[in-house]
Amino acid sequence: RLKNKSNWTYVALALLWLLVSLPLFLNYCMEGTELQYHLLRMEGLKDGLLSGQFPVRIQPNWMGGAGYAVSIFEGDAFLLFPALLRMVGLPVQTTYSLTIAMLNLTALLIAYNSFKGIFKDPVIGLIGSLLYVFAPYRLDTLYAKADLGESIAICFLPMLMYGCYRFLTQDLKKPENKYIWAHIALGLSALFQAHLTIFEIAVFWFALLCVLSWRKLFNKETVYQLSKLACAFLVLKSNFLRDTTTFLT
Repeated sequence: RLKNKSNWTYVALALLWLLVSLPLFLNYCMEGTELQYHLLRMEGLKDGLLSGQFPVRIQPNWMGGAGYAVSIFEGDAFLLFPALLRMVGLPVQTTYSLTIAMLNLTALLIAYNSFKGIFKDPVIGLIGSLLYVFAPYRLDTLYAKADLGESIAICFLPMLMYGCYRFLTQDLKKPENKYIWAHIALGLSALFQAHLTIFEIAVFWFALLCVLSWRKLFNKETVYQLSKLACAFLVLKSNFLRDTTTFLT
């Protein structure tokens, strides 16, 4: 079966996933500068769900049991996976390691599909995913800083890059390009939920790219897709934005 080129690609992706996840094959949890903070978020989300909250906004295990609105200031939808693992009884270290492994897999697959889609070549997609998941900044964020929020956001940057590339280079009137706005909206929503700083940087660069491609903006279909993109983003994040605004006011 490995005579098929696509099967070799799957084998290569599996080996890359194993290689980038090697630091997880330890009998202890690697210490990172923000490890305790994110472990506390995971535990707080679990405790909030067990107390009957959904979505969790006040995590009850903070401030000596008084609770803290950490979920208002930093989205935790992507932490539902480790929270559910803790609820079914997995140890904290195992849960954290599985979460990091899934982040590596997610970053690898999204990067592969994005680079392959841009260059129309699976080999370039594989090389691009290799360079992306082994980027020193990403590895430092994931293992040395143990910043789960930023690490999750980094997974979705190639998705947004691919969506912006298609939006600014493809003919939006073609049927296969009718839903590019949804591609970008999902990428921005994921960044917003994971890490607000990276979201703000991504919005800035997307706006800059649109300004540099201003000729393409003076087009009915482009304005239509931008309008749908903005509406879709607001709908996807309406609940979080409403709770945040209510809490701050």
